[in-house]
Formats: sequence, structure tokens, C-alpha cells
Amino acid sequence: MRHQQTPIFTEATRLNKALRFAIRHLPRDLKYSVGIDIRHTMHELIRDIVRANMEAQNAQNRKEWILRAMADFGVLEVMIWEVEDEKQNGEPIVNEAKQAELGMHCENIQKQLQGWLHSTTARMQG
Repeated sequence: MRHQQTPIFTEATRLNKALRFAIRHLPRDLKYSVGIDIRHTMHELIRDIVRANMEAQNAQNRKEWILRAMADFGVLEVMIWEVEDEKQNGEPIVNEAKQAELGMHCENIQKQLQGWLHSTTARMQG
């Protein structure tokens, strides 16, 4: 499948895997509230990326899916920050190494979405 070969899809699946690991270590109350929301939003982001990639011939539709992916990504980032700020017995729930990994994946996805939007908009303008 073509969408599985794109760098943004690969990065999104890496972030999804890292988030699943982080969610497993959350306290029960967060796991079943914020954790479920994170998983749902992450799946929506991946779907948006796949749909945008499938719209290679129609720049307007592709732009709409990219904008939707950017919106989902913004919500996802806020939820990730919320989890990273949580502490249990004075210690962060998500350790610094995992926070750095999540941050790196988020930064890479953000850059790729911006670049994808820029190239799609430029193609629409001719």
C-alpha cells in the first residue's frame, strides 16, 4: 500500500506505538479517560493521513484532509502534554526519555504536515 511508504505515515505509526506504551503505564483513572481519548484521536490522525494521501489527484480534497489531520494533531498534542504533566508520588508518570521520544515524533509529524500543506497549496495555485 502506497500510504505505508510515506514518511508521515511511518512517523505517525511510531508515535502511535510510543503512545500505546505510555498509556499502559498511566494510573487507572487516566488510562480510561485521557488514554482512550488519545488512542481515538491518534487513530483519527492516521486515517486523515491515509485519506489525504489517497487524494493525490485532487489537491482541494487533499488539503481538506491535511487540515483535518492538523486539527486532530493539535488536540493530540494537548492531551500528550496533559499526560506528561501528571505525577504520581512526586515522580512523572512518563519518564524523561519517553517524553523526549514523544516530543521528537510530534515535531516530525508537525513539520511533515506543514510541508505537505505548503506543497499542496502551491500545487493548487498552479
